[in-house]
Amino acid sequence: VTNLPFSGQHRKCIYILGIGGAVFRYTYTYLASFRDGTLNQLTWGYLNWPSLLLSVAIFVFIKYAGAYIHADKLKRGISKLARASFGVYLIHVLIMEAIITIFKINVYDAWWRFLGAFIVYGVSWLIVRVLQKMPGGNYILP
Repeated sequence: VTNLPFSGQHRKCIYILGIGGAVFRYTYTYLASFRDGTLNQLTWGYLNWPSLLLSVAIFVFIKYAGAYIHADKLKRGISKLARASFGVYLIHVLIMEAIITIFKINVYDAWWRFLGAFIVYGVSWLIVRVLQKMPGGNYILP
């Protein structure tokens, strides 16, 4: 599936759907939370349609963004990040839960909502890269 080419028209449609999913998700959460007086999480989660639309749009964008990058250092940096992407995907939830538990983080704090993703990604990436450098590590986390 990752090798299927998308025409420019298909990509635009995917991007519009992704933006629409994001707008719906955050607008609905805001309005429903305001109405109920509590944080409404109905449209949250990896398997809800707004998240799926946004995820597909991001993955398609990243797949085609490489063609527009001409700086060699940036290409090497992205390549290093990409080598660990599947491993990061596999362990990020465990890392996130560990960080939240160990540091007793309130997941509803605005700073965590913004910085948490970068922290979890960075820690996950470091762990994956270390494991990949160990003998047999590439078989465990390709």
